[in-house]
Amino acid sequence: MLAYPNSYAVGMSSLGFQRVFNQMAEWPDTVCERAFMPEADELAWRRKAGKPVVTLDGGRPLRNCDLLAFSISNEYDYVNALNMMRLSGIEPRAADRTDDWPLVIAGGLCVTSNPMPLAQFIDAIVIGESEPTLGPLLDTIKSMGSQGVGKKRLLKQLATLPGIYVPSIHSSKSPKASIMRQWASVESLGARSVITTPSGVFGEMVMFEIARGCPFNCRFCLPGYAYLPYRECRMEDLTQILRSFPENARIGFVACSPDSHPSFREIIDLARAAGHEVSIGSQRAEHPSQLGEGKFSGTTLTIAPETGADGLRKVIGKSLRNEAILNTVASASDSVSRIRMYFIYGFPFETDEDRAEISSLVAQVRACTKLPISVSINPFIPKPWTAFQWSPLASVNDLRKWRDEITKDMRAIPSVEVRFLGAREAHIQALLSRGDHRVGEALLNRLDGDGWPQAFQKAGIDMNWVFEPLQPGTTFEWDFINMGFGHTRLAREYNLAQSTNQARFKTPEKLSDPVPSQPESSPCP
Repeated sequence: MLAYPNSYAVGMSSLGFQRVFNQMAEWPDTVCERAFMPEADELAWRRKAGKPVVTLDGGRPLRNCDLLAFSISNEYDYVNALNMMRLSGIEPRAADRTDDWPLVIAGGLCVTSNPMPLAQFIDAIVIGESEPTLGPLLDTIKSMGSQGVGKKRLLKQLATLPGIYVPSIHSSKSPKASIMRQWASVESLGARSVITTPSGVFGEMVMFEIARGCPFNCRFCLPGYAYLPYRECRMEDLTQILRSFPENARIGFVACSPDSHPSFREIIDLARAAGHEVSIGSQRAEHPSQLGEGKFSGTTLTIAPETGADGLRKVIGKSLRNEAILNTVASASDSVSRIRMYFIYGFPFETDEDRAEISSLVAQVRACTKLPISVSINPFIPKPWTAFQWSPLASVNDLRKWRDEITKDMRAIPSVEVRFLGAREAHIQALLSRGDHRVGEALLNRLDGDGWPQAFQKAGIDMNWVFEPLQPGTTFEWDFINMGFGHTRLAREYNLAQSTNQARFKTPEKLSDPVPSQPESSPCP
């Protein structure tokens, strides 16, 4: 049984969830059903009536399966996973589960980077990607389970498999054994949606993976590090998969940077020649010509400048210029139906002037196009296994103050939809993403109805610790994971960011590339 601890709409829009579901459902002698976190009304009814969470496909209670696997992509879903277990009569703490079955496992980007918050609840955690790991894990469970082997012995065997962290064997507090992150070969890439639904976030779009990881080195980005090495699907494999799509499909190409694939234009042309509608997950602003010619039905041009300032963008490791963004918007306006932009504020080394550049860049984009523009602006949250993992989260008061300042400037720009992630939500996410094993107790307290401040206080965690900078090289409880690179590399990247920041304030006309001037009346190229 594969559970997604969020709504059906969100879960079915996750290509990672669909990839794991397909892998489990197609594995020999394995039947896989899906389960999702009930919506608010259904959740209240199940609590009141004492009804367990059941699978969507067969109506089977979670407790009645042999294997309960959670696909977790967001730290806020930790409590949802525990909630689903408790509603189904499954004790959240692994030590309190006396029955051998179901065995509870978990995987996903956030638990790969830091499994410690869930260590006391999950029997086995997949560290890395599922393709090389899930098969041996399923075979071991089936083989030993059919022999009537007890859970302790089974977990001891699972602990010998590459990429499997078993807290009861390796310890749920500061493990000493090294667990190597696993990653898929190029031949295993090319995941696609196996089920489409109009109820999903992207409707009946078929999501299609063309690359995994990112060829760029943004210092704040967890996927950029956790999915190393960067891998591109081979053109011959993509061609074969595209031929298997139903007629007139609506295809969404999925990758951190889809247009960085060397055959991206060829992939688009092949899909369009087959009569498919094409949507692009995100557009690298340096490659506006990759969109090709002609209108892409329903396509949103998605650009993530992260900040409006070229100088700060160099500091955070993003090789992108405002000029390229404006060029892309101007050249793509006839090929897309709307513009979506993503920004982050509260970065390390950020200045007041840098934040002001966010609204300035949006205003310039607004002047370049009549298309609808939506802007998402979120606080910087330090993530494990990134160069900025030692950086502090800006205080909640500062985040709110800066949000209000940005909001005021954005209101002066006509016809722009703006969304923010709340400062308090960012604070909680920072505590969950970089927390140690004690966060597990906070999750239980939250599950029992405590507010987040009380939940962390009861767990003995000072919520203010994420506001303080840490010395680069400081170790964490999740350091037992072998990501294929170490803290030395991350500390070097952090120091490089620091030196780049110092350089941008010293004679910028000599140390930076000149920025072409734009006429004040028209910022478009």
